[in-house]
Amino acid sequence: MINKYYGALIFIIILGCHNNNITKKTKADIKKEASKDRSLAPVTFILKHSSLLSQNKGNLHLLYHDSVAFGHPVVLSKDSTAIYINSPVFIQLGNKQIPYLVHPGERIEVTADKKNSLNLSIKGNDERNNELQFFRILIQKTGYIFPYNPFFDTISYHKKVASLSEMRTAEQAIASIKENRLNFLDSFSKHSQISQNFRKIAESCIAMGALQDSITVLFRNKNLLKQLNIFDQELSEKRKSIYKITFNPLFIYLKTYDMLANIGFSSFPEIDNLDSTWFEKKYAYVKDSFKGEIRNFLMARTIFSAITQKISVPTVYIKQFNNECTDTVYKAIIANKLDERKLFDFPLGSNNLIQGDGKTVDDIMTVIGRYKGKIILLDFWASWCGPCRSEMPFSAKLRDEYKGKDVVFIYISTDESKRNWLNANMEEGLNTKSSFLFANFTNASFKKQFQINTIPRYMLIGRDGRIINANAPRPSSPKLKELINKNLLKPN
Repeated sequence: MINKYYGALIFIIILGCHNNNITKKTKADIKKEASKDRSLAPVTFILKHSSLLSQNKGNLHLLYHDSVAFGHPVVLSKDSTAIYINSPVFIQLGNKQIPYLVHPGERIEVTADKKNSLNLSIKGNDERNNELQFFRILIQKTGYIFPYNPFFDTISYHKKVASLSEMRTAEQAIASIKENRLNFLDSFSKHSQISQNFRKIAESCIAMGALQDSITVLFRNKNLLKQLNIFDQELSEKRKSIYKITFNPLFIYLKTYDMLANIGFSSFPEIDNLDSTWFEKKYAYVKDSFKGEIRNFLMARTIFSAITQKISVPTVYIKQFNNECTDTVYKAIIANKLDERKLFDFPLGSNNLIQGDGKTVDDIMTVIGRYKGKIILLDFWASWCGPCRSEMPFSAKLRDEYKGKDVVFIYISTDESKRNWLNANMEEGLNTKSSFLFANFTNASFKKQFQINTIPRYMLIGRDGRIINANAPRPSSPKLKELINKNLLKPN
């Protein structure tokens, strides 16, 4: 059982499809216009060998990111799992930092070699298979392209140095690695068919990787450069260089933009430790220091991060953003996020559940009361919780076994994002009539009464409405089925 980790990964799926039309529109117009570009299509991942799950302790983790660079984790805990996107995204599979570019509508087979190294492929599509393999092979030959971690980075040319000449040596090493990677791309494309579009993406990703390396060196040696009175100059040069690479809403690009924004005044180039002062400083900085599509993204991400971390964003900033942002999709993202926060605006201690339609609200006891005379299994879970989602296939199997019997399965998400919950509902195939979002779960009296401090958590309720087991076994345990069967035999 796990707690929600770090609190930093809150996610939506509104990807790509940017429109830079500068017109005055109402919030409703913005949402309507942006919604035209959000037709989601599945990318299906098919595990070809059941041993993949056992070798990976029951599940594999996949991570992809949205238009404001927030990650969305998915557990591949069954033979076939789908994610829903509306434009190409990079995914990372397992613990390896290898990017795979996937497209809406694709069916991707996942296999493993004798060393348990994962391999992605599409049946009968040699061009796409080559593209799926490119970054994996590139990384095997030249090292991780985007390995930066502010706490565990051990790459030699990222280290803090004692002089400007040593820093220039590190930058030369970065340039040399970039050249080697571009040469490999040339060689690879001569012997393996890839699309021209993929080649352009690969070229710019290699350039972005080098720029991230360079930004990391700048961050690590910030004090040295400040002592030499050249930090601002160096930072300005990095900002200029980023515009030489065409804007792209893929995560690899967005991460670089945000690192460059944060490094200007923050101690950590990858982390938004927001409070109201931090928010105001970052928003002013990105508004004044960047331009065009990068500026649109950074303004949207800064506001989105603040709302996610429950920082009050003054109305003046929202108005300013809507006036100055030239991208209708980013405007829609912020408008939807503000509406989402209103949905969670309930008094402390309330036990409100939002129904699967995303609108209707009921008290948890009202929901439970609807099923009096039946045995109820409450499943407390969240989209980001790996163990929770690993249990979903077992739960689905139990639902099928008890179909037509007096057993009800109710799924209650503790997510803080309606969008993440609805997306996870779709991925898990949950019935919207039996799936709910617990608004303000952290402060709910029901949570405190039954000490639901970790998830997954299961509660079994009898026909008479009394609790049979407040901490019931998981669906994967035979003990849960035994407990249900035992209570089914009892008279009403």
